[in-house]
Amino acid sequence: MIDLLIFFLHAWAWTFAFYITRKYDGMKSAFLAVVLLALVFLIGWVITGAISKIIWQSEWNSEWFTGDTLSLLLLVYPEWYFFKKFILESRDMKREEKGTEEL
Repeated sequence: MIDLLIFFLHAWAWTFAFYITRKYDGMKSAFLAVVLLALVFLIGWVITGAISKIIWQSEWNSEWFTGDTLSLLLLVYPEWYFFKKFILESRDMKREEKGTEEL
């Protein structure tokens, strides 16, 4: 169940990244930003999935928390850093170049 919340947050972040990137850099860059975030998510989930299989025992699984949930939670921190560094800071730099205070 926590997995669903994490996937929803990813969908929101991808939508936000698409909107912000399209606003400042155009449609091609917006699609590229979404693809890049999707690649970071997929590759990161594979890596954290392997780590969580080492840590998590199958007897500990419950309806709310499984090994996949642990791997997604381990992935949140690197993804947040990546999103902050490449999407939000890029938006701030573009905003300073244009001299606007929007978004």
